[in-house]
Amino acid sequence: FNGVVNEIEPLLMIPMIQGTLSRSLVNEDLTFFPKDTSLTEGYAFSQSILPYIDNSDNAAAETIKSNMDLQFVVEPVPDGAPAVFSAMATALGKMPNVNCRDVGKTVDGLDACTGGANASSAYQTQPLVLSILITVFTFCTMFVFS
Repeated sequence: FNGVVNEIEPLLMIPMIQGTLSRSLVNEDLTFFPKDTSLTEGYAFSQSILPYIDNSDNAAAETIKSNMDLQFVVEPVPDGAPAVFSAMATALGKMPNVNCRDVGKTVDGLDACTGGANASSAYQTQPLVLSILITVFTFCTMFVFS
């Protein structure tokens, strides 16, 4: 059973990483004290992955936390989405079970492997759909074989 958990855990991280990165792109354009739900979504996604990020790179975790936390006294993502992408790329490079290529990239080239340089585009959803399908398939397989 532990082997199955060890295989599934990195796959479950992918949508949380994607959610954090995509919301950093959306939220960096929000103004002071927004009422947009993407702010809380970004917070939820980032909080779900931060313990793993902190395990591999504390400085990266701090950068992601400071940019994705619910803050009502400053504009969201104060350092910009590229800072979040860069911190995530640094941490993922130290996480042997998570392949940054599975996370994907924006259509303008901002990605979880390099951090990129341009954060003005929508996040590609193909890797997200793939990771969700893999996760659902894995859970279904667990229940069939248990």
